Amino acid sequence: MVDLLITAFILIANIVAILLVYHSFDIRIEKNRKLMYTMIAFGIIYILTLIIYFFSSLGIDNKNISDSSQNMITFTFVPINTIILLPILIKTFNNRKNRKISTSQLNRTAIIILVVAIILVVLEFFCFRNMQKGIIDIFNDLQKNSINQTTNVQEESNSNTTNNANIETNTLSNANIESNTESSGNIENNNINEILSND
Repeated sequence: MVDLLITAFILIANIVAILLVYHSFDIRIEKNRKLMYTMIAFGIIYILTLIIYFFSSLGIDNKNISDSSQNMITFTFVPINTIILLPILIKTFNNRKNRKISTSQLNRTAIIILVVAIILVVLEFFCFRNMQKGIIDIFNDLQKNSINQTTNVQEESNSNTTNNANIETNTLSNANIESNTESSGNIENNNINEILSND
């Protein structure tokens, strides 16, 4: 159920990001070109997010888990980065192109977006790293629990086998005692009979 919700969130976030970028371009641009520009912009954000993930995974011990979590993490953060950065930047360029704003306003907006992008890169670097470490810790805990359960089952099995062996030993000991008791009784009876016959 949780996996389904995560997948649905990622899918919806990506659709929203694509639509926002698509509608951020000038209306006068042809639909095919707008779609192409949207895919290019989305691809650039995807590559940048992959680069951040790559550097965040350096020094991670378990590379298999790091690689397997890559798609989930990147496809989650690509639409987030796209929604935060691209629509404002594209609309600002459109406004400058249509001469609705001055060059200084464009530069100021671009600098603000650049600062936000740098902050995002730093935050996502540590976020990706912590997420990978958290996934590895969960995996290690699951492995330890599995090993502990297997060990407990083996110990219980060995304990049961030992108990059964002890029970069998005790049973044999009791049988030997009874046998010895019967033998002693027989000897006593034989002695009594001998005494009586001598008399």
